[in-house]
Amino acid sequence: MIDPDLLFLFQPRGTGGQILEIRIKPGDLVKVGQVIAVLDFPDLQEQLRNQQEELAEYEAENLAITNAQTIRSNLQQQTLQLESVSLPQQVAANVKEIEANQTKLIAVKKQSKAYQERIAQLDDFIDLTQRRFQAYTDLVAEGAVAPLSFQIVNSENQLQQSQNERTNVYAQLENLSSVEEELASANINLNAQNENLRAQLEKLRTDSANLRLTDLQANVQRQNTIDNLKRDIDNLKAKIAKDSLVISAYNGTVVTVSGNAGEYIQVGTALGTLRVNNSETVDNENKPMTTAYAFFTPEDANRIRQGMVGKVTPHLLTNRRFGGVREEYGAIPSKVTAVSSKTVTVQEVASIVGDSELADALVQNPVPYTIPDNGRAQNLPVVQVELELRQNPNNPSGYEWTQSEGPDTQIVEGALGEVRVTVQE
Repeated sequence: MIDPDLLFLFQPRGTGGQILEIRIKPGDLVKVGQVIAVLDFPDLQEQLRNQQEELAEYEAENLAITNAQTIRSNLQQQTLQLESVSLPQQVAANVKEIEANQTKLIAVKKQSKAYQERIAQLDDFIDLTQRRFQAYTDLVAEGAVAPLSFQIVNSENQLQQSQNERTNVYAQLENLSSVEEELASANINLNAQNENLRAQLEKLRTDSANLRLTDLQANVQRQNTIDNLKRDIDNLKAKIAKDSLVISAYNGTVVTVSGNAGEYIQVGTALGTLRVNNSETVDNENKPMTTAYAFFTPEDANRIRQGMVGKVTPHLLTNRRFGGVREEYGAIPSKVTAVSSKTVTVQEVASIVGDSELADALVQNPVPYTIPDNGRAQNLPVVQVELELRQNPNNPSGYEWTQSEGPDTQIVEGALGEVRVTVQE
């Protein structure tokens, strides 16, 4: 169990990637802000290229549509301007024709009235002449008047003339009636035509306004899409630029380096370990450690992932009797925070635990830890796993425990123990 204020892992900021360059080696002194390693992100670079190509396509499409809209809008505006002049002119001409027809109608009606009055006069005169002619005819029958007397001949002539005039006047009245109907019908048609012309002009204006609104909405939508793509591209560029540099947050000495150029490193995988200078830390004498380091065989480590639940049991709180282990207080709950991308050497383990013999024992007998059997001991590859210990300031030890409040004493830095990680429920 190690004080995290003294030992830190180099990790990618938030995105796994391919190692382009590692600029440190064990024993190097590093400063705050120093670049430790440079990463490349092929997947993010491919995503960036795809987004840039998509942006170029959208911008080209937007330019083509905008140009087409401009041409169409200009043509429509020209049409509207022409129709705005010609249609009102047609309406004005129709109004003048309607007024002229109305004047003609008044004259026709006046003439028709005169004809009707003349026909009425002729009807009265014809009736009087017929009665007079009939009276003369009766006198001729009685022998009082000669058949060809002046009165009879004159009455017959007057009757014939009056009837002829009436026929002629009636024909003219009928003709005026037809003219009146034609003028009235023409005015109706002209009024309807004017209504249609005004409707056409209004429709042109409405269509033009609606088209401008539709184009505006489409332009805004396309521009929003382009702006969103640009924002995504800028964010992705910033993320690549930021995450590509692994930077030291402390002044200290490089303890381990885990990784080589060309290797792919996952999120949560350590690139190395830094021991911080004592002057960089505060007094941690009474502060519980929050980090434990465990060493697993590669076979077991391959099953361990960041975020898995673990349990840490310090050896000083266990009793080993009759080949078994009795935990007095249970274990400290923990969570896996990092898994080394490759195996660590004895020297790297020694730099972490501070004891070469203990490092040999851990490498020869990875977790669970037991006293090595010198007759069968052999160096085994191990993978470093970092776990975050769950704290509880209400307990004397400062940790959470699975069975009780734990011991009354604190756990010192460098204490050994056993670690179990749940890889499957």
